[in-house]
Amino acid sequence: PVPLSERLVIVVASRLVLRKGVDLLAQLLPLVCERHPNVHFIVCGDGNKRIVIEEVRERYKLHDRVDMRGEVPHCDMPSVLQEGHLFLNCSLTEAFCMAIIEAASCGLLVVSTNVGGVPEVLPEDMIVLCEPRVQDLLEAVTRAIAMCPSVSPQAFHDRMVTMYDWRKVAARTERVYRDALQLPPKTLADRFRGALSCGPVAGKVFVLVVAAAAFWLWILDWLGQGQGADAANNNTPPRAQKGKAPSPTTKRRQQPHRKAKLASPAR
Repeated sequence: PVPLSERLVIVVASRLVLRKGVDLLAQLLPLVCERHPNVHFIVCGDGNKRIVIEEVRERYKLHDRVDMRGEVPHCDMPSVLQEGHLFLNCSLTEAFCMAIIEAASCGLLVVSTNVGGVPEVLPEDMIVLCEPRVQDLLEAVTRAIAMCPSVSPQAFHDRMVTMYDWRKVAARTERVYRDALQLPPKTLADRFRGALSCGPVAGKVFVLVVAAAAFWLWILDWLGQGQGADAANNNTPPRAQKGKAPSPTTKRRQQPHRKAKLASPAR
């Protein structure tokens, strides 16, 4: 990689729309470039907010510091990510954010807003979290830049391969469902108490909603509408009987899943 004292590349890859925090990014770009003269940006993606980034680049004369790549095919993203040292996510809302996993897999330290499920995706030493405010993002980027010399891209990649092995993901998902099945069923009184806890006004509204739903389900049950519903089957593949070869379907089910291939860091 290029020595950090000479050049540090921050990669941004997302749809350039309001939900992805493009307005925050537009305000952040000139501040980071002013505070850190060795920082350059690669911005990948397209959307109706792209013009905002281009206007900022024009106003502050950042053409040589902010590289607008446009929409990049997914198959080309590993090579783009491997050009960078940091990955920046400014999203205002996010469920999981697969992009930060791909970035960490390519050896990049991640800076992200602390929204949605993002805090649960990566370990603390692989991500710097902050509130979705411009000043907080600026300080988070500054902290991440100081951490960059100690980052091992290959170590990041190896950890991601281990963390997101599909067998382990499936086992964790199964454990969540099994734990949920162990919870005692809620009575109607429990549901009313939960609805009332939502507030003095909203709680009463939710109680009416719960009561209406319970009454409607009682009517359907009284009319016998649930009698024709198919019962859930146990889809566990049967074990092959002794002396008999398993069917082709059972063979396919018993084949181990292939591990998902993650891009190896080139730096």
